[in-house]
Amino acid sequence: MLNEISYTKIRQARASHARWVRRAKHLIEGLPVSEDMIPIDSTSCEFGMWFYNEGMKFKNNPELLKLLNSIEEKHNHLHDIYLKIYKIYFLDTRVSWFRSVVTNKYREVTSSEGAYAKVYFDSLEKVSGELLVLLERFENTLRTLTLNEIYYSSEEVLL
Repeated sequence: MLNEISYTKIRQARASHARWVRRAKHLIEGLPVSEDMIPIDSTSCEFGMWFYNEGMKFKNNPELLKLLNSIEEKHNHLHDIYLKIYKIYFLDTRVSWFRSVVTNKYREVTSSEGAYAKVYFDSLEKVSGELLVLLERFENTLRTLTLNEIYYSSEEVLL
């Protein structure tokens, strides 16, 4: 059985993910959101930092590894979807790429662009829900395993 700190970190990762999704929603709703508040790279967001550090500590167990792989796939998919939203709000094709990146401000979008962003966000929310289900399954599976089952593969023997 893991200590409560590990479960707390999973809950914190879940909360961080929810904040990331809310910020993407705020962007679409026209609320002020800076570009750096919603990292594009899946390893740079708080959830990704937990996943690639703390989460990967559990990869020796085949059942947990399968869940980790599924979580990673969903998480990367989320960031791929968000990249489409990011391009709408932060990359202004009417000015040079360099200028649009350097200004680090979101731009006014047309109603058509806003509609596309909303469709992308709806997809992002769906994938987010799927990721959270997998994360809950991961946490529940962790609770059923002993420390030996968590940290050592079936081929390894503890002395």
